[in-house]
Amino acid sequence: MNILISTTIGVFTGIVTTILIWVIVSIFKKSLIPWYQTTIYRGIDIEDDWEGTSKMNNSTYEYQLSIKQKGHLIEGRLFIKSIHLTNECQSSVYNFNGMVTEGFLSIQYSSANKKAIGLGSLLLKITNQGNSLEGGMVYMEINTTRIDTDNDITLNRKNK
Repeated sequence: MNILISTTIGVFTGIVTTILIWVIVSIFKKSLIPWYQTTIYRGIDIEDDWEGTSKMNNSTYEYQLSIKQKGHLIEGRLFIKSIHLTNECQSSVYNFNGMVTEGFLSIQYSSANKKAIGLGSLLLKITNQGNSLEGGMVYMEINTTRIDTDNDITLNRKNK
């Protein structure tokens, strides 16, 4: 009987210890590390809503970028609306993550809709005293799945 009780207590304390360690690690990763990175980060704050347009292949593209920033790491949503000569419109929503380094944003995005395809990358330079982002993107064209580029994107802070 003592062996059964000792084994049960040992298993129970092992499970409780594992759960406690998992909770502590989760708090550390989700709260303390981002707080520390934000505290020591000395770069530019780009957390905001951004918007802009570009023209390519007889179409106009409207971009809206909503950036959340923790230190040098960024994440958020990208909305792209394409308006073609026939006034046909297509809108797509993407989730992204990336980083701010040496005055540039490096962003990788993929479709927020699990039933749709779409992915790409943006490389944007921070300009105009932190109020504009200029650069380009490489992306998979949704209808043809062809790889394409847009090299003339300018986004401005929505709330200057």
